[in-house]
Amino acid sequence: MRPKLETILQEHALAQAQNVIRIRRDQREAEFEPFWDEFVVSRSWDLTPPWALPRFVDACELPAIDRMLAEDESKIPVTAERWQMAIDSVPDDLTEFANQVMRDVLTLLHTVNVKIDDTATVGTYEEADPLSIFERASSLISCGAVGCQNLLTFPAILQEEHVTPYRHFSFHDRKWADLLSRLRYEPEVLRAASHVLKALGLPNNTQLAALDGIGRRLLCLCGNPQFRRPLDFRSLVSCILECLVPLLDSILLRSVILLMKSKLLNHKSKQGGKCHRHSTEVDI
Repeated sequence: MRPKLETILQEHALAQAQNVIRIRRDQREAEFEPFWDEFVVSRSWDLTPPWALPRFVDACELPAIDRMLAEDESKIPVTAERWQMAIDSVPDDLTEFANQVMRDVLTLLHTVNVKIDDTATVGTYEEADPLSIFERASSLISCGAVGCQNLLTFPAILQEEHVTPYRHFSFHDRKWADLLSRLRYEPEVLRAASHVLKALGLPNNTQLAALDGIGRRLLCLCGNPQFRRPLDFRSLVSCILECLVPLLDSILLRSVILLMKSKLLNHKSKQGGKCHRHSTEVDI
């Protein structure tokens, strides 16, 4: 009985000590926040991707800053002098943070060997420009929430309502690990996007911005009344996911995409001084 009681008391004392350190750490972070804000404002971030700048909660865990905040069990107040001693190491920590975010997202998007009609495969990302991958039409990320059809590229997905669920919070207040855990890149999304791109005669590495010219000029012929109106690329992919995913491997999936306006394909002809736009039905 006594050994068990001693163990319980030791665990309780340890928990109390850790709680005291945590309170002091919170105080150190509060003291540090003005210095971080000044640091961010003083630097030029024009050429820096928005996701490469750590949120304050992530900045506190950068190695140089974490050492300063945690020194002597967080008993030492943060001063301008202490910050100046740490600041020289921060740029390298920022670079590593940005690289880690990029690696995490590329790992999320690294889906290979997805067959399209048993002939073509989606290429790997090993030899591609990493930043261009984020904007691919086939790199649509979801929040994973049941029933949600929002598909966005990175970093726009960070502001999706289920990734950052509380309207009064900003994704800048959430740690990167928390945000990353909410992101989903489903094989079905890649397959649906790849089917649409193939039907349009476009490679799988097509940038989403290149499809903006189509606008809402795509029509799904699945028969669902909800999707009878013309759709943009992302809405069409969502339609396929909702209505046709069970058929993606079946010969029953045919003639589901109609290109309402063929500007992207340059499929125009002029007759009698007028420009006639042809609709194109595509089998996939």
